[in-house]
Amino acid sequence: MTFAAAQSTPPIRVTPRGGPLRVLVLSQYPIKTPMHGGQVRLRAVTDALRRCGCEVETIGIFPDFAFPPEQRGALDVVIASNAFNDAYFAEPLFGDLAITSFLLSRPALRDMAFSRIASFSPDVIWLEHPFLYPLVEEARSYGITTKLVYSSANDESALKR
Repeated sequence: MTFAAAQSTPPIRVTPRGGPLRVLVLSQYPIKTPMHGGQVRLRAVTDALRRCGCEVETIGIFPDFAFPPEQRGALDVVIASNAFNDAYFAEPLFGDLAITSFLLSRPALRDMAFSRIASFSPDVIWLEHPFLYPLVEEARSYGITTKLVYSSANDESALKR
């Protein structure tokens, strides 16, 4: 759907449970105050979904050094750990993968993410890039089952070769 089409699309009024479609967006960055291209793009997507009548929440999962507190959203999961920082900087091209591995290896962080996902009770999870997919898969084993939309605007494989 183009941006112009999203602006003119009639609102989505009814889901199987009788309310607006609830879309949870998962990414590796916050979008409260978009600064880089991925944030700007994802903010435009969430704004378009809202104009279409969807109820939208976002959860960014990222290390504390990456974004200052004023850029963070209420549901974001911020990883504050020297152990994570060491792992992240050891393989900077694979930092996005390290975020998910680290989060899933820490029960308190994992449970925080699952709790925030479950509290919104989404009809759809919008997964921005593939890196958080293992989190979505594990969430299914905790009873969080929902439709999944995968979205990505970049091809990182060439960069990481």
